[in-house]
Amino acid sequence: MVPMDVYGTSGDNHWPTWRGPDGTGAAKNGNPPINWSETENIKWKVEVPGESVSSPLLYGDKLYFCSVNKAEISCYQAETGKAHFVQQELDGLGDIYSSPVGAADRVYFFSRNGAAKVIRHSDKFEVLATNKLDDEFSASPAIVADELYLKGKEHFYCIARQ
Repeated sequence: MVPMDVYGTSGDNHWPTWRGPDGTGAAKNGNPPINWSETENIKWKVEVPGESVSSPLLYGDKLYFCSVNKAEISCYQAETGKAHFVQQELDGLGDIYSSPVGAADRVYFFSRNGAAKVIRHSDKFEVLATNKLDDEFSASPAIVADELYLKGKEHFYCIARQ
């Protein structure tokens, strides 16, 4: 279980990782529709540019999407679908297979070439850090408290302050 105080908020409205606030993939208070079509129960939709392997990240009131072939990300307002930034290039990153994660008002992206970008969780695109490890990352990272866990092709990493 991931402690929710790390993210500054808690509850079913905040899913900082793809498994949700309890790590179960289930929303305790959710009641989504069981039927939908192009005309029924669609609140909004946007065309997502490029192909994607990773899952989107719902972090607070924003949705982050990655394009795999061009290392580009897009950010949308979850409630309305309004674009904050679209197809923003992550220079130096290769293919992105892993899903992004969010914590402490940051969003983390890892690529198969071992490069990582950390951006500010914001309406505006801002790179906070670029990092590189000599490994390949396809698995999605996990955050527990102040530690970031990465499963590379060759090694398993725990990134933490010393």
